[in-house]
Amino acid sequence: MARLLAVSRVHRILVDGNWSGAPLRGLAEAQLGHFLQGKERRAQLQGPEV
Repeated sequence: MARLLAVSRVHRILVDGNWSGAPLRGLAEAQLGHFLQGKERRAQLQGPEV
């Protein structure tokens, strides 16, 4: 279920941007949100905005 919700969040980001693109960080956060939060954080995003 979590994977389906993540795909739904990315779809919403793309639809809100009229399918013309979206910041890569926003897409990554939508997909990896569960791994980026909490005390057992298992992923980290860094780098320039693209």
